[in-house]
Amino acid sequence: MADKNYGDVIVPLTVSVEKLWSEVMGGGWEYMPWWSGVKYLGDADWQTPGSFEITTNNPDDDDEPEVTKTFNIDDLARGYALAVSTGFYHCGAPLSLDDMDSCSSDGVLQFAFFGELVYG
Repeated sequence: MADKNYGDVIVPLTVSVEKLWSEVMGGGWEYMPWWSGVKYLGDADWQTPGSFEITTNNPDDDDEPEVTKTFNIDDLARGYALAVSTGFYHCGAPLSLDDMDSCSSDGVLQFAFFGELVYG
């Protein structure tokens, strides 16, 4: 019997704001060489949701070597959802908020920043 593709379905996922924020922002992503800075805004920090500015190498423009964007929890949620929906794997396992480390938190931020995984 041949495998039949029945298409895709959308499965909503509910996660705690605090869990998503602290796992991604506290995951060690800042050790990756392409991230050059983060500035938390207002009362935000790696454990407290809010907004932040983040700077990374610009892979598309040699004249502007760095680019900075401002993000909030909605942006992290979109990055996480995109990472999950594209099948982003880390160390042979699907992405999980219960197992964030520098590679997985970096992946979520890259999906939030670029809409794709740009750096390995």
